[in-house]
Amino acid sequence: PRPMFPNPPGLLRLEPHSEGLRERIWWGAATNATSEWAAKLGMNLQSSTLKFDESGKPFHVQQAEQIRVYREAWKTAGHKREPRVSVSRSIFALVDDRDRAYFGRGNESRDQIGFIEENTRAIFGR
Repeated sequence: PRPMFPNPPGLLRLEPHSEGLRERIWWGAATNATSEWAAKLGMNLQSSTLKFDESGKPFHVQQAEQIRVYREAWKTAGHKREPRVSVSRSIFALVDDRDRAYFGRGNESRDQIGFIEENTRAIFGR
């Protein structure tokens, strides 16, 4: 960060100060590059059922690669603590026919491709 005004002797820390805050920050990364960036800064990695489609490979293969990139960058950065990775999934309880119509098994049980932005292809894991 670049302060608008000089703050001798340097940047001011976040107040109120919370000891160990850095170890509790999780970064949701949509790309391998952002997972690497998070590792370099010492943030934990949060991965989910959505990431940018960087290789055309199945979602689970791309997600495993994203985690490998994160762990390698963490090791290279020389952080003393172990890296932490969380993988979240959304679960929908199907309790009636309407739920099954929207979320039930069918073609939707496979990975899907979509666009978050005009030129940003994303893969959604199922």
